Amino acid sequence: MGTLEMPVRITKRYLLYVLSSSTLVYWVLSRLDPTAVKPTLAFLWFALLSEAFPVYLPGLAGSVSIGFIAIFASAISQGTIPGLLVAILGTVRPVDCIGKIPLRGVLYNRIQLALSALGASIVFHLWSDATDLISLPTIVSFVTAALLYFMINTVCTIWYLQRFSPRPVSVTKIVHQIGPTLFIYYLALMPLAYLVAIIFDRIGLLGVALFLLPLTIARFSFQRYIDMYQMFLGTIRALAVALEAKDRYTYGHADRVARLSVEIGKRLNLQDRDLEMLQYAAILHDIGKIGVRDEVLNKPGRYTPDEFEEMKQHPVIGARIIAGVKALERVADWIRHHHERYDGTGYPDGLQGENIPLGSRIIAVAD
Repeated sequence: MGTLEMPVRITKRYLLYVLSSSTLVYWVLSRLDPTAVKPTLAFLWFALLSEAFPVYLPGLAGSVSIGFIAIFASAISQGTIPGLLVAILGTVRPVDCIGKIPLRGVLYNRIQLALSALGASIVFHLWSDATDLISLPTIVSFVTAALLYFMINTVCTIWYLQRFSPRPVSVTKIVHQIGPTLFIYYLALMPLAYLVAIIFDRIGLLGVALFLLPLTIARFSFQRYIDMYQMFLGTIRALAVALEAKDRYTYGHADRVARLSVEIGKRLNLQDRDLEMLQYAAILHDIGKIGVRDEVLNKPGRYTPDEFEEMKQHPVIGARIIAGVKALERVADWIRHHHERYDGTGYPDGLQGENIPLGSRIIAVAD
């Protein structure tokens, strides 16, 4: 897993590193196992390409790549030493070569990836039947080895984040933030790594190349999806900023309510999709104030009864605006009812108790 979100910058220093690491792999394996030279170099280059163009995930200060496939496929098909070489040398990123990442972090990444690959490779080759990659014992040994890789990698990552984070952070918080993401990431890539090893065993490097090409294209497609997600969220934030320009008393209010709402949702163990929708609803909870007259919205004193009735329409207006956005239809009711009160004295519909949607109740507390 990456440590910082930075744009890709391929430097001469990084190209020199690629050349040097390739030469080192060739020199080591030509003396230990000449038959492993070409496939290991191919896996090394695929890993380097994957690390050079990772996918940055929203909500995480980090990134993921499909380099894990190259590490595990080389360890399975070529052996422990080739797997170690790909894990150590093939996971260096362009950003590691421009001085933006502390040397301590770069070296630690190499160590923890080496430990992960070494442990997983030893377990696999100790328990598996190398002559039959599709036998049940071999599959079981692969799953065990992959889970061991995940455990070592995760424990090492958590230790590093807890030890070197600028601000004190608990293990529980780190696990909650990165644990599920890392697990899903490895769960998705494990079968692909095993499939690559089988393809190499049955067809050779050409078959692996034909398999990895569409996988690489899929990676770029996924990045485009992430970019669109960020654009969508940016548009939502722009709407909130537009409202804040109209209502000078609420500058930064939407972001604060969104942040608090998501934290409350996490304490209530809401699913990631619910937290995402909660964030959208909280950012846009007051969007209906666009339909309220400026003289009412910015009135310094108390409202008259008629003015208060006009202000009470902003959740209704906001819900009507959001209901027209297909991706946000679900949160329209949350926005409509975020001024309801548990005792039924709120507005616009006087709902009470658990008749008020949970999302509305969370936003009301944060608000």
